[in-house]
Amino acid sequence: MDRRDAPSGRLRRGVRQAQDGPRDGPRRGAARLGGRVPRLRLRAGARPVAVLPARGAVLEPPPRPAGAAEPVRHARSDHGPRAEPARGGRGGVRAVVPRLPGHHEPGPAPHRDRPPHRHDRRSRRRDRRGRGVSPVPDTKPAGTKPAGPFLSAAWLAAGRSLERPPAGVRDTVTLRLEIIDPPPGAPPAVDVDVDLAAGRLGVATAEGEAPGLRIALPHAAARALLLGSPQERVGVFERGDVRAEGNFSLLFFVDAALRRDGAGHVAALRAAAGPAGPREASPTDGATGAEETAGAAEAVEHAREALPGTVHELEREVGASTPGAQLHVSLDGVTLADAGLGEARPGVPMTHRSLPLWYCCAKPLLSAALGRLWEAGAYDPYLPVAHYVPAFGRAGKESITSMDLLTHTGPLPTGDDPLHGVVAGPDDERLRRALGVAVPPWSRRAPGVNYSQWWAWFVLARILPVVDGREYRPYVEQEILGPCGMTGTRVHLTPEDFTAFGDRLPLIHVSNPRSAPQPTHWWSTEAATTRCIPGVNTRGPLSDLGRFLAMLLRGGDAPGGRVLAPPTVAALTARHRTGLRDRYGNADWGMGFRLECRHLGEEFTSFGTHTSPRSYGHDGLWTAVAFADPDAGLTVAVHLNGKVEHERHRERILRIADAVYRDLRLC
Repeated sequence: MDRRDAPSGRLRRGVRQAQDGPRDGPRRGAARLGGRVPRLRLRAGARPVAVLPARGAVLEPPPRPAGAAEPVRHARSDHGPRAEPARGGRGGVRAVVPRLPGHHEPGPAPHRDRPPHRHDRRSRRRDRRGRGVSPVPDTKPAGTKPAGPFLSAAWLAAGRSLERPPAGVRDTVTLRLEIIDPPPGAPPAVDVDVDLAAGRLGVATAEGEAPGLRIALPHAAARALLLGSPQERVGVFERGDVRAEGNFSLLFFVDAALRRDGAGHVAALRAAAGPAGPREASPTDGATGAEETAGAAEAVEHAREALPGTVHELEREVGASTPGAQLHVSLDGVTLADAGLGEARPGVPMTHRSLPLWYCCAKPLLSAALGRLWEAGAYDPYLPVAHYVPAFGRAGKESITSMDLLTHTGPLPTGDDPLHGVVAGPDDERLRRALGVAVPPWSRRAPGVNYSQWWAWFVLARILPVVDGREYRPYVEQEILGPCGMTGTRVHLTPEDFTAFGDRLPLIHVSNPRSAPQPTHWWSTEAATTRCIPGVNTRGPLSDLGRFLAMLLRGGDAPGGRVLAPPTVAALTARHRTGLRDRYGNADWGMGFRLECRHLGEEFTSFGTHTSPRSYGHDGLWTAVAFADPDAGLTVAVHLNGKVEHERHRERILRIADAVYRDLRLC
């Protein structure tokens, strides 16, 4: 018997189980439950133990609330997922920000006032022809003369001669650039309007309330962000001297619009500013090695034979919303599909061996690492984080616990994430900001959903060397990846990895309304792939992600030895956050795991319309989803390297997941 399986006084002490569904209260669910949903709360010092409901437990959906939702707008106090009634809020939004949720790792959200964008046949044909790299115009338009230095009065005047983006519409994004070293004659701040659909660009001296995204940066970085190459744009957030507040993920869509430059405004403004010195060349896409493509076609045909409807749904998206896709499905421990379709990047096929970015689907790796320390009695998630990392315990963070961070109920608003401007920056600067961030006094009053894209997982990873002595990467490699047989996964790349295959990594492509997916370099540069960004920049074939989920379905048992004890798996995937919901369809949460919440209403469907109430997993920022369904014995992992807006991503992911259940006759 594994020593972790043996009962102990510590394991038995302090355990409280609540199997009759959520209770009333700010952190208790209010839904009526016809079956049992595992919930677990432990006192400090206790190790996890849980009793799960019987297989096949069914939840009775509650009555839908009457009345329409109150009008909302993004509030400056958060700039992210938290929305406030239109009558109030701290600050406001100067221009209408499109409903592109840039706050977090979202799950499916309710449909809003506009149906998801769908490509008609004509646009699909156009997308298939135009999905390659859009060249960055390096030469000035014919007849254009430099007007003056970037952000000078003459340059701004030249920009005013261009057709401005329409104000107050869904497809226009506004961001404010605050220049920390403005040259003489340049304004200290400018507002930039970007028409995501047509590519029009407007730049004017900032005035009035700040929009939903503010970036403070040097003058040279501002030029790189607006007028630079795609690599120069993402490099702005690798420097270490940039700060950003608000809806950070809007930058992905802004980047795609600037790269496409459909109206020629970027080229015109670049020409008006004159030369900026040597331009950074985009990397050459590498040739795919024979070992990567070996068996790729056979893998697709095998998947098509086992899951014809699912592969059809993937092929429906490839060439429309995404250039490529990867799929892994297993049932009762047997792999049914492990295949790649389309392109990983221009000229490089996506195969079952490609290493797509997992995004926040990697967050459960840290949950499992902390779970191992918990069951060993070396760590308590209910103690303040400052108990393990004393430098964290200041500026309103003294009482924040690991459980607060794992369930995304900490008091720091999503838009105030201190790593927004340096998410791929130098390690020491990220650590300084993560430990030193101050929680606004107004946000400490009541619990709420404040999803942490970056900073919380960066802080939680600092607990590992304090308790165990090993840093995040070696701990996860040795204690989780190794036993699970996840040989293709990289917690983050090494410089040697990047040299060997960095030019073949799948790129994230971004689609704006009525445009083909544009390849971007987010999370694909050497800095972004080789620096440790826990819970974000892990890469690996989805077959490895499936192995991790299969380990959880087996109660923590893996081919290379037990990773977790069964009570720990139950505790990690129990409903620790209940009674809290956000406007993007996120509700109940485990310890770093998103949980199926369809019993709260169809708009809170997490993974699919046929997944069981006990299903758990995570999403990957409008590109990926991975979940395990214990009642069906099923694991599903999907990656689409084409990022689309939230509603459109919800629609395609639910279709793909539902097709899996239909193909396997599980519904």
